[in-house]
Amino acid sequence: FVFIPAPPVIASFSPDSAAASQTITLRGSDFSGVTAVRFSVGSTTLAAQSFSVTNDSTITARVPALGISRVTVTISVQSPNGTGSREGLRFVPVPTISAFSPASATAGTTVVITGTNLSAATGVRFGGTNAHSFSVNSDAQITAVVGSGASGAVSVTTYGGTASRDGFTFQAEQVVIPTPTITSFTPQEAAANATVTITGTNFSGSGLSGITGVLFGGVPAQTYAVQSPTTIT
Repeated sequence: FVFIPAPPVIASFSPDSAAASQTITLRGSDFSGVTAVRFSVGSTTLAAQSFSVTNDSTITARVPALGISRVTVTISVQSPNGTGSREGLRFVPVPTISAFSPASATAGTTVVITGTNLSAATGVRFGGTNAHSFSVNSDAQITAVVGSGASGAVSVTTYGGTASRDGFTFQAEQVVIPTPTITSFTPQEAAANATVTITGTNFSGSGLSGITGVLFGGVPAQTYAVQSPTTIT
């Protein structure tokens, strides 16, 4: 009687999507004698970057670099007793950024990012600060809204890794302070210590620094008070 050991069998693997250098776990049977773990796409077969036989039913393996596009991979394990394989691993390639526009923007501006392998994006940053929001339009394009960003690189992170491109300039929004105007004042004649009411526009309000001085014939008023955006006494 001659006993013939069974070949290894891959029953499942997790996760079902992985990038280069990511570790996946194979589960099955008769793994104890496994001498090689390989990943195949079409006619191309690459060995795992490394692997470890945990026990007869579990192997951990690091995925090799399988190219620059999304592909479905067949995993195989080999032992002296034969080879077992299973198809279905989805390889996630590293993203790239080829351009973004505009190159300078304020908070709230939409920036279009173009590149490759962007559809699995999990994050977008401007100068290291998270975008306020982003939308994946296709594998080659993302639109992102600048948050309270910073100058530096634009980066996109996916399950396959992170791509970045330098050259983004964050512009702080400038507050324009309108010039005050005087439309009238009363009385038109006054002695020292008399109160004069000045009417006009832009004396105060949102974003205004406020009136810093009132002069009569070039001489500073003894005191003054901004009563409203249109009135000073």
